[in-house]
Formats: sequence, C-alpha cells, structure tokens
Amino acid sequence: MSPISLIPAPYRAAALAAAVVMTLAAVYSAGHQHGADAVRKKWEAQTAAQAKAALAAEVAARAKENAMQQKYQAALDGALMQQQKIQDAYDAARQQYLSLRNTTAAARSSLPAAACPAIADTAHACLDVFDQCAVQLVDVAAAADAHAADAKKLSDAWPE
Repeated sequence: MSPISLIPAPYRAAALAAAVVMTLAAVYSAGHQHGADAVRKKWEAQTAAQAKAALAAEVAARAKENAMQQKYQAALDGALMQQQKIQDAYDAARQQYLSLRNTTAAARSSLPAAACPAIADTAHACLDVFDQCAVQLVDVAAAADAHAADAKKLSDAWPE
C-alpha cells in the first residue's frame, strides 16, 4: 500500500484540484506577464517611432522656416538697395530740376527787356506751367519708384 492511499479520497481529490488550480494560475500568470511585456515592448516601439517622426517633422519645419526667413531677409536687403537707388535717382532729378529752375528764372528775368509785353506775359505763363510740371514729374517718378520697390519686396518675400 502506498502512503497516498492512506489519505481519504475526498482530500486527494481536493489536493488534485488545488494542484490543477495552482498550475493553471501559474500558467495564467506567466502568460499574462509575457503578454504584458509584449504589449509594453510594442507600445515603447510605437512611442519611439512617433518621437522619431516628430523630431524629423520639427527639423523639416525649422529648415523650411529658416529658408523662408533667409528669403525674407534677402527681399528686405534687395528692397533697401532698391530704395537707395530710388533716393539717388530722386536726388539727381531734384538737382536737374533746380538747375532748370535757375535757367527758367534767368530767362524770366530777361523777359522784361523784351520788346513786346504780350510775349513777356506768354513766356511767364509758359515758364510757370513748366515749373509746375517739373515739380510734379519728379514727385510722381519718386512715388512710382517707391511703389514698384514695395511691390517687388512683397513679391520676393512671399513664401512659395
């Protein structure tokens, strides 16, 4: 007779059931831990891939922003150079106008010595109109050049 046969049958059945339950619990626990580890590893891999993608997107966005900033700065520099050219052209036109004004003033001062007063009046009127046109022409040219420079600056700075 074996020592196990000395244990009453209901207790042997209970011990066998307890052993089966403990075995099943151990198998479940090991499987649960393995599954949790697999899910955690998968989650960490996805998180790492998302972080890598976010970093790459940030680097690309910064590169694009830097390129746009450089383009904007180049447009501003070009506009400043254009503005200086416009100012130089305005100054030259203004000097020419002043020279022309002096010439017309000299012509006007010699008109009273003319023989016919009607000629003098006509010449005075023509010279006045000419002076007004010259002033307007210089101002309009400067404004047009400034407008063209602003339009070019905005066009050059506009992102593609």
